[in-house]
Amino acid sequence: MTISAGHHITQQGHGVHHFYVVMDGSAKVTIDDEGVGQADAGEVLGEISMFDQGPASATVTVTANGAMELLVIDHRQFLDALETVPGLSIAMLYEMANRVREIGAHL
Repeated sequence: MTISAGHHITQQGHGVHHFYVVMDGSAKVTIDDEGVGQADAGEVLGEISMFDQGPASATVTVTANGAMELLVIDHRQFLDALETVPGLSIAMLYEMANRVREIGAHL
């Protein structure tokens, strides 16, 4: 999926129904309208909502320098992958722990 510059991938407080892998491009990550980081190629988005089906914890907006290419995985595909890909669950736990630490540093 290609997302144009300036568009939101997720919006804080809104539902997230997909898990995203950034294939190319970059996006600004904000919490309460404050910049807290950037998502670049190889990073994932929406992982927390895949586990608890809760709303997005951050807004992710494609930066003005161009479009962003994403691999999009729906909730069922995400759960199936966790069950069938060895080590994926542990990798997701590490990623979520890193996100919690990053968010905590900005509070």
